[in-house]
Amino acid sequence: MGDKKIEERRLEMIVNKTAFPVTIKKTESKITPRAGLVLIEQIARELGMDQLLSLHFGHHKRRKRGLQTSRQILDIASMLIDGGNRMEDIRQLAGDDAWQQIRDKSGTMAPRTARDVLYRFSADDLARFEKMEKQMSHRISNRMVREDTATIDADATFIEADKKEASFSYHKEKGYYPMLGFWAERGTVIQGEFRDGNEPPLARALEFLQKCESCIPKDIDRLCLRADAAWFQSEVMDYCTDQCIEFAIGGHRNEPMHQSIEAIDPAQWEKWTEDPEVLKEHPEQKDWEIAETVYAFNEGKYSYRVVVIRKPYPQLEMFKGVVYEYDIILTNREWEKRRLVKWYWERCNCENWIKELKYGFGLNQFPCSQYVPNGAYFHIVVLAFNLVQALKLLKLSYEWRTFTVKTLRYHLFHVAGLLVRHARQLCLKLYYRYAHYDLFRSIVNPVPV
Repeated sequence: MGDKKIEERRLEMIVNKTAFPVTIKKTESKITPRAGLVLIEQIARELGMDQLLSLHFGHHKRRKRGLQTSRQILDIASMLIDGGNRMEDIRQLAGDDAWQQIRDKSGTMAPRTARDVLYRFSADDLARFEKMEKQMSHRISNRMVREDTATIDADATFIEADKKEASFSYHKEKGYYPMLGFWAERGTVIQGEFRDGNEPPLARALEFLQKCESCIPKDIDRLCLRADAAWFQSEVMDYCTDQCIEFAIGGHRNEPMHQSIEAIDPAQWEKWTEDPEVLKEHPEQKDWEIAETVYAFNEGKYSYRVVVIRKPYPQLEMFKGVVYEYDIILTNREWEKRRLVKWYWERCNCENWIKELKYGFGLNQFPCSQYVPNGAYFHIVVLAFNLVQALKLLKLSYEWRTFTVKTLRYHLFHVAGLLVRHARQLCLKLYYRYAHYDLFRSIVNPVPV
């Protein structure tokens, strides 16, 4: 019996030594761990998003009590910006009393209500979301210094989703295949179109281009387009030529294209680069060659310049001699061919933005079993993404533009704030040594000019 008491005492001493020397207690003080979301609220107010959403979706509100549909949409967007990726995660906002009081004291809906909101949208509402994205793009433009050039980067992305109403794609997987148009110089989505998994990226390319074009202010001097080989279509390129849109579009190596490439004089093939610094970083480029030719569609109105990079394909050399693979770009730009290729390669930035939409804002999974509610969720993700991009464009300095939302959460959004009432006004107190305190003040309480 004595040995047992000694052992219990020894264990108690070990626990006391290893226990963390902090006592956990509750407080009734209004503390929020997401004070930075006030920056998103501010930018949404400046862009008039509440009024814009009410204009398009106010018909969903049939009763006086409860949240406005515009507020519900913005709450879901705020939840995504905060880091949630499921409807259940909205509980974190609902349980944050300080945040509720900062916002408008109206409360936040429950997760089940959030899902019900998505199911209230119709197919016509998806078109309204597209129109809203166009108007949001123009409102951002109105608050920025006029730009000379706007480049549209268009790309589709497959999102696997084993949902009841999802269709099989050519990947032989169920999911959705939305098309996205980005304003490359800004990194904003100017148009998003939700599509089923069985709709190929090449479908309705010209129609989508025209939608993106309508999102660009008319006073832009130069409008450009970059797209992959899914847009290798005569109607797209002829339209661009007629509308003075400069483009670079990936090409297919079909039989006529193959014949055009084979007809290139061997003396016209040039080394891609001999720069030792480039070759040190990318040694595989030492055997690349570049040339150009001309291609015309059978049903098209014009012929187009084709820039071709050929690369040795080493896996087949032992069987067939030197075998090449080709990167093909069709264009109506008159730039030097290497400069043109590098400009076309910049469209890879849209791959990073799509990755951000999927893994930064929760687009990699859908909350509903039906097509239209998931389409509404897609557009709300785009709204959340654009609000963050608008914050970076309109309120933050240039070096912030490359930051991902994960980095912004660490620096700006997930910041502790104490909410108090002072002189009949709400006051959000931040730690006095917080690195971005002055930035917060300049955005939320700007000094009148």
